[in-house]
Amino acid sequence: MIGNVKETKANDGSGYWRWNVNPTWENFSSLCQESDTALEAKNKFLRYHHLKAALYFGVGSIESFLNEAMRKKLAKEGIEEEKIHRKLKRTQFGEKLEKWPGELSNPSFFTQNNLADLILVYRELRNEITHPKRRDHSIYRDLDGLDIGELVVLVAEFIVGILEKLQEVFPYWLLGWNFVGMGSEKEKPCLINNQQFLHALGALGFNIPPDVDDMAKIWQERNMSSIEGFRRLKEALAKINGCQPASQRFPFAPRLCRRWWEAEHVRKCGLVVLSTGVNDRAKENSGHKGRGNDP
Repeated sequence: MIGNVKETKANDGSGYWRWNVNPTWENFSSLCQESDTALEAKNKFLRYHHLKAALYFGVGSIESFLNEAMRKKLAKEGIEEEKIHRKLKRTQFGEKLEKWPGELSNPSFFTQNNLADLILVYRELRNEITHPKRRDHSIYRDLDGLDIGELVVLVAEFIVGILEKLQEVFPYWLLGWNFVGMGSEKEKPCLINNQQFLHALGALGFNIPPDVDDMAKIWQERNMSSIEGFRRLKEALAKINGCQPASQRFPFAPRLCRRWWEAEHVRKCGLVVLSTGVNDRAKENSGHKGRGNDP
């Protein structure tokens, strides 16, 4: 027992499951939230709080993704759950970071771009925050020099890089946006699939193919299956003025939101008018029946 919660054992075939839950999504979304709020903090105490939290969630995003990917690989190979759980639990983070990308995909990408080395720098800083060992206060000098936005990009591109080698599309939430407003919970973030993301992009003025599986798949493979596509799509979204407008026809439908963690923003953002350029683009492309253009 942990408090009043019963711990589920690794070999418990039934397990305990919840809807709208994914550790990597939660960690990465929290990283995005904390990095933005750190930049907007009113004083240094709050800034340090958000920077420290961002470091926790950044490292947590990497490890939860690696664990999830390794579990999927081992389960596909027929490895029993108890052995999978043991491997995930006992392998040190450094070893996971150094060896697992190669086991999962191809080590050359990570060696050439020094991603693992950069991640370890952030992880060492997080470790010092968790287990303070320094005699002085130099940790705050390190935090003052921290580019927390770089960590967000680093984590996202680390994950996208592995998925690219696995020939899988990346999930939309690595772009930093989230859906809100499913059902009556207007301000609660919710985890949805990439198909809904394509609908949202269409509402934001992007030229997205019709709701046909093959055409949508081709668009995702072209725009959401590589680091190049990730950077291109992220840049295009950064130019959008506002969030996905609320639907009068479907008032309880989820919407794609840029600042999903701010309740006041979420209450108002559905009413924000898109920039003239985006609206013009949407009108120009409204009659297009092809595969959809790249961002």
